[in-house]
Amino acid sequence: KQDELKTMWGRKLTCDDDISEVFTCYITGKKNSAGVKVNRLPWNDDELALETSCIVDQLARLNRNGIWTINSQPNVNGASSTDPKFGWGGIGGYVYQKAYVELFLSPENVSRLLAVIEEFKWITY
Repeated sequence: KQDELKTMWGRKLTCDDDISEVFTCYITGKKNSAGVKVNRLPWNDDELALETSCIVDQLARLNRNGIWTINSQPNVNGASSTDPKFGWGGIGGYVYQKAYVELFLSPENVSRLLAVIEEFKWITY
């Protein structure tokens, strides 16, 4: 099992780009440079939730650029509780949720991210 995980996540992570590849492959469902699909991360054995499909392009862009997303959800405004992508709970209910993203990033990228966030006053951190 350990050998399988190393093939999935990389035998040697020597730079930020190596880490970005793991995260991006997980988010996009594409195979890594070893030809293996990254279908889990060390802290998450689950495949991505269906609702992630509507923000996968944005998440992939973040991950390719060294902003490694570990948890996220899209904005939902009144979807039916039976909606196949966003629904949960009993029949007849509605789903409301705010978009968010949790992430890791290298110390070198902190100042870059903070500079961008300052342009968007509605973003909190």
